[in-house]
Amino acid sequence: MGFAEMRRPGIREAPRTLRAVLAGVLFLSVLVGCGTSGSVLDKLVRELDRFPEYSIILEDMRRDDGFFPDYQHRYRLLWVKPGGTEKDGAALGERVTGWYTVDKKTYDKYRSCLGMTIVAKNKDGRVDRTPQPPGYQYVGDQRFGRWRTDQRGNRFWEWYGKYMFFRTIFGGLGGYGYGPIRYDDWTSYRTTVSRRVPYYGRRTSDGRPAFGTGGVVTRKTHRTFFERQQQRMAARKGSFAQKVKSRMGRSRASGFRSRSGFFGK
Repeated sequence: MGFAEMRRPGIREAPRTLRAVLAGVLFLSVLVGCGTSGSVLDKLVRELDRFPEYSIILEDMRRDDGFFPDYQHRYRLLWVKPGGTEKDGAALGERVTGWYTVDKKTYDKYRSCLGMTIVAKNKDGRVDRTPQPPGYQYVGDQRFGRWRTDQRGNRFWEWYGKYMFFRTIFGGLGGYGYGPIRYDDWTSYRTTVSRRVPYYGRRTSDGRPAFGTGGVVTRKTHRTFFERQQQRMAARKGSFAQKVKSRMGRSRASGFRSRSGFFGK
């Protein structure tokens, strides 16, 4: 074999290898981004379709940074079992799913909806994908509770005894300092959602919403999410500070060597 046949890869051949590597990276990113992502909610809708009513609530979400960021959701599912009357009430089923990988588009779409119902099948069989406070779709339904009037003439929703878990599971519906659902809350909810606009509940005196990722109630009912966010931010700050310290250390060492070389001449 001559020297011509033993030719080493030259400058012109290097780009081919680089292109192959980049193509592989792109292919993997497509797999990671699309493999189990946007169809997750559709899959859950199909599974729950056999029930007359249900809620899909965004129970938790997380993002794992890396070369390929990983976006994940976890859901709380609530469904009304067939049968049930206004007199006897309705039997409910409920479970929390494991973690599902979603794509960035889905993650960003629901970034502000932590703890909220993001898909609901209503009593009339209509599926609504407008984000709304958890449990609001059952307000006004006499199978679950009734409207009461306080001493000042204000109407509010009272859950029947066996549905009092709504106070804790659905974050502040009569608990966590939020107070009961008032009739004007409910009418505002119905008007807003009918326009397919997300409804985040009654706002506080300083303008903050009750529900969603920025909600005052959500901060009390989803503490794990916010603790994880704080840890993530602290880790990023620590990493940035370490990088700055390392660079300053190298800069000082370099400056010392140059000055010592100058005076040594």
